Amino acid sequence: MELLVIAAIAFVIAIVVRRKDALALHWQPTRHTWVAVGTGLLTFAFSTSLLLFEAGSVMARIIHNGLIYVVCGFVIPWGYTLLVERDTPAAMGLTRERWVISLILKALDFAWDQLRRRACRRAVFVRAPLL
Repeated sequence: MELLVIAAIAFVIAIVVRRKDALALHWQPTRHTWVAVGTGLLTFAFSTSLLLFEAGSVMARIIHNGLIYVVCGFVIPWGYTLLVERDTPAAMGLTRERWVISLILKALDFAWDQLRRRACRRAVFVRAPLL
């Protein structure tokens, strides 16, 4: 309820201060914005299609790892940047200054994840009785 009151007060203040421009929307998306929106919608569509398959099945893994991570997370952003915009990898944040640090951090993250997974496999889970 408090949030609703605060939102109403902010709306009234915006109307008083901005008058005509308070309700005007000025959204002028560029080509880059449309590519990002399209990639997000494609990711959503692939995620929704996962509902059609059993968790852990081969098709679910292909959709999850291949289409969502590889296509929507790597191929489309890098392909758009390098092939359409004709830009360099530096536009995606890949520069010579920090790639060694990034590689080390990623290797540490991978090692930590592998250790955690191994520990979870070895752990013995005991079910506690429900009260």
